[in-house]
Amino acid sequence: MDTIMTPIMDWLAKTREAFNPETVLNSLIAACVVTLVIYLIIRLWRRIILKLQARLEKAQTTTLKPLRFQKLDLLSADDIASMINDGLRIAYWLGCAVLIVVNINLVFGFFPATRGIAARVLDHVRGTATAMGENLYAYLPKLTVIIITAVIAFYAVRVARLVFRGLATRRITINGFYPEWAMPTFGLVRLVIIAVAFVLILPNLPAAHSPAFRGVSIFVAVLVSLGSTAAVANMISGVVLTYTRAFKVGDRVRIADTVGDIKEKSLFVTRIVTPKRVEIAIPNSLVLANHVVNYSSLARREPGLIIHTSVTIGYDVPREKVENLLIEAAQATEHLEAAPEPFVLVTSLDDFYICYEINGYTRNARQMPGISSELHGHIVDRFNEAGIEILSPHYSAIRDGNQLSMPAEHLPQDYEPAPFRIHPFEGLFKKK
Repeated sequence: MDTIMTPIMDWLAKTREAFNPETVLNSLIAACVVTLVIYLIIRLWRRIILKLQARLEKAQTTTLKPLRFQKLDLLSADDIASMINDGLRIAYWLGCAVLIVVNINLVFGFFPATRGIAARVLDHVRGTATAMGENLYAYLPKLTVIIITAVIAFYAVRVARLVFRGLATRRITINGFYPEWAMPTFGLVRLVIIAVAFVLILPNLPAAHSPAFRGVSIFVAVLVSLGSTAAVANMISGVVLTYTRAFKVGDRVRIADTVGDIKEKSLFVTRIVTPKRVEIAIPNSLVLANHVVNYSSLARREPGLIIHTSVTIGYDVPREKVENLLIEAAQATEHLEAAPEPFVLVTSLDDFYICYEINGYTRNARQMPGISSELHGHIVDRFNEAGIEILSPHYSAIRDGNQLSMPAEHLPQDYEPAPFRIHPFEGLFKKK
């Protein structure tokens, strides 16, 4: 009987102690004091963090120096200050979380009714923390490799971006490296860095050697290999086009039958805006498979790009006069250069006419349609003013064939055309 009543008596004694007004009051006072102390510690911790942030903000403009390479800031003073500020914020919130957990455990321990809960919670937290610590300690070498690899990859990409931006803006110069290569090369370098980091991190993941992870990896690899053939071809073509410097953004080009200005040049497509304001996206594999005519490449250098057009004039008009009129028309055209002077080529001697080609230099390849239109207008005006018909491509005239079709100054001084002969029709229609 005593063995049965002893636990009951102990439970009753603990219950009376737990609900004793004096005990509850003492526990409540102790809980309030501890909570107040924890609150004051949190306030003090906040003031310390704020003072450190204020000093950091002051040092950002005075003593904090950027990390430099040649003329390029790899890490500016603002970047360094931002990293330190982020560390201070993490430290503040981590300290607050630890103090709050300690406060809750202490408050629960002051009250007899919740003392068991506090002990069980503490044991559970201790057990969980111990298990996590043991697992983390066992996984620590792999985790260290992952963290170090990720940090190195992150900052390697960041440094590479800054270096290649410096190359693109000519703040950093390397002999034989063109500025337009900078950002495409950065894209390739970033891809290589991420790929190497992924290869190093993948075997160290917790489930890297599980059958499920291997099955998913094989499935993804098959999908990528089957569906990325065209993408890989376009990417390789884009790399080739970049390093061959066939064109750059803003150039006026002809790709197959498409003429326009390069708007965007990426690893996969080249975007062209035609003179009619139509945007065309051409896969890089098609660009590489066709010939590319770059009108802007030589227009930027002396003597410039040659714009030409042809007219056909009959043999009866003096050649010197036609050439002078064509040169005058070219000189009157706005975007054609005065030096070197325009010149005329006689390209063919056809049955009915002579083909003359007027050539003029320009430095503005993007205005080619407007220049050609203005040149044609001036040619028409000059020939109309001179009283010369532009009979193109050829004409037919009824003549007796006696007068020679040559300029008058080239005919002999005593030249007289033969008279027009008419043969009699007598006897042609006689009956036999």
